[in-house]
Amino acid sequence: NQGRESPLFADIPALMQVFQWHGDTFDLVDGSCHLARSQACQNQVFSIKNRFFGIQFHVEIILDEAKKWASAYLPSLKDDEKQSALSILQMDEEEWPKKTQGIAWKIFTNFCESIAGLSRK
Repeated sequence: NQGRESPLFADIPALMQVFQWHGDTFDLVDGSCHLARSQACQNQVFSIKNRFFGIQFHVEIILDEAKKWASAYLPSLKDDEKQSALSILQMDEEEWPKKTQGIAWKIFTNFCESIAGLSRK
């Protein structure tokens, strides 16, 4: 619920598709506010005083960059992770989720305007 109330996620769907390339996680620090989770990672986003944010996933990734990562890490991957990387390498632009780019822009805009106090002018 706190994620839905955060200005960082204003006008962003409660469920969204994001790119995650890690198995790492972290514990929340004292005074932080949990904002988002996924099946793969309980602590995807947190904030401190609605001013400092930690984001664990990658909404900024475009297909070309995802393919570079998949290719670079493929030799060290196993099982499901290897299959995910192979799937990315076979994708074309039509298969890449376009909504993630719009979500990335909205998160960036929300941060600049609502949190940092910057405007587009």
